[in-house]
Amino acid sequence: MLKISLLESITFAAKLGLEKEKVLDMIGMSAMNTPLFGFKRELFATENFPSAFALELMSKDLGLLKQMMDEQGLNLPLSEISNKAYLQAKNEGLGKEDMSAILKTVKGDNR
Repeated sequence: MLKISLLESITFAAKLGLEKEKVLDMIGMSAMNTPLFGFKRELFATENFPSAFALELMSKDLGLLKQMMDEQGLNLPLSEISNKAYLQAKNEGLGKEDMSAILKTVKGDNR
């Protein structure tokens, strides 16, 4: 979920015409900087997503989370949004790419 928020920030900055490298540097110096961001930063910069953890596996896990939420009567809006976004990305053919390829779906929805 944090990843989708991060990717929305990158997409928003691109729409404003900000330089991607500067935006990534800024994120790296902010509270949004995490070990996962540090590990995936180059993927975001190049938009090349060789799989370390396949997007289809993230989609599967979020689907299981959604099933458990439904069984427990939980309303967790961010989890719902994440599940829908990853399912959309999988349906767009991104399933074999790294889970960070969700950036392509976020960007595609905001052209």
